[in-house]
Amino acid sequence: MRVSGFDGHRRKVLMTPLKVWRSSCDPVLGFHGPQALYASSYSEKQLQEFANKFKHWKDEGHSVWAFFNNDIHMHALHNAEKLKEMV
Repeated sequence: MRVSGFDGHRRKVLMTPLKVWRSSCDPVLGFHGPQALYASSYSEKQLQEFANKFKHWKDEGHSVWAFFNNDIHMHALHNAEKLKEMV
């Protein structure tokens, strides 16, 4: 998995196609598709890994925001619904 955004110390972390931003210490994640940008679906295994991270952040008192724009073939809708079920 590759991530782009800022870590907890406001340092740039460069990896893609997932973007993670920290806003007032709350994580904001942009899901753009794991293989084909905007056109591929996340596997249940990948979504479960994110769900586990979300649960950890929630336990720390954070609000977690996730935005899916891998919307070709409606992957965004299905991935978002699955992730929500897992959290």
